[in-house]
Parts: sequence; structure tokens; C-alpha cells
Amino acid sequence: MVPFILHSGNGISMTPFYREGRPVLVLRKPFLIRPVMIGDVILAGRSWAYTPLEHRVVGIGYEDGEQVYITQGDNNGIADEGARREQDIIGRVVGSQLTRWGWMVNYLVALATESGSQGVN
Repeated sequence: MVPFILHSGNGISMTPFYREGRPVLVLRKPFLIRPVMIGDVILAGRSWAYTPLEHRVVGIGYEDGEQVYITQGDNNGIADEGARREQDIIGRVVGSQLTRWGWMVNYLVALATESGSQGVN
């Protein structure tokens, strides 16, 4: 497993932190040297959507004895519906605005989607 992945977000929920179509560098969860904290931007899976969510952690709490993370886009007025559980977290965004590679990441994501890939592992 490689420690880093590139992910290209879609939408404007994290503007101005990063812009649509520009990839971000994500440190995968097994390689994190500290726990996810309030203020971190994470990449997390969503049960109701194919694409992962890149949003900022705005709260940490507990549901059914399990630690959960409340996320919100920087450009959104309210927190996301539902909390992210530990197993949902793919990694933490450690670099943004990698503009020169956005087109390539989008192309590779499109190829993976067409070939039946199940997303980011």
C-alpha cells in the first residue's frame, strides 16, 4: 500500500481551501502519525455516494460508544448530515492546489469508473 494518494474533488464546498478539479494530496489512514483532530481536512467514504467527501473536521464526539467526526465544507453554512466513523476515513489532506495534475487525476478517475473500479482503497 502506498502512503499517499491524489484525489480530485468536485463541487465548491471547500472553496477557497481548494478549488474544484484541483487534486489534493492525501496521507492514507494507516500512515497517519497522529489522530485526526478538529481542523483537519479528511477524505472519507460515504455510504450514499460513489465519490468520497473532502471536508474539514469541526467536531469529535461519540455515538454508540464509538468515536465519530462531524465534518463541514468551508464554504457550507452547516455541518454535514451524519457523522463520519473511523472506518469511513480514508486519510487526511496534507497538500492542496496541485494544479498541474488535476486533468490527469480526473482522467484516471474516469478510467477507473468506466472499468468498474470500486473507488479508493
